[in-house]
Amino acid sequence: SSFTLFFDLPGIDVKKLGVQIKNNTVTVCGSIGSNIKEPSTIHQKERMVGLFERVISFPQEIEKKIGDTHYELGILKIIVRKKKDLLKPRLKKLSLARNSSI
Repeated sequence: SSFTLFFDLPGIDVKKLGVQIKNNTVTVCGSIGSNIKEPSTIHQKERMVGLFERVISFPQEIEKKIGDTHYELGILKIIVRKKKDLLKPRLKKLSLARNSSI
């Protein structure tokens, strides 16, 4: 009934994070800044800094509203619900002729 997405986003300010649902895709975008004062010479840097965007497409229709979201210890969790009318099985009622012989 839903999809659960996880994004590794260490060091992000949640106020600079955006989530959008459009055309069966979820887009997560934002800006990761560095809160560490860097020396004038950097020999190796392992943390991404700057703007980012990630787009996830789904094979079936999803609700246009974002479900539950949670950010903790650098991990963003988003729950996206599948479209409700697609979850219900559709049964077609058959009308049988009364005078049919089998």
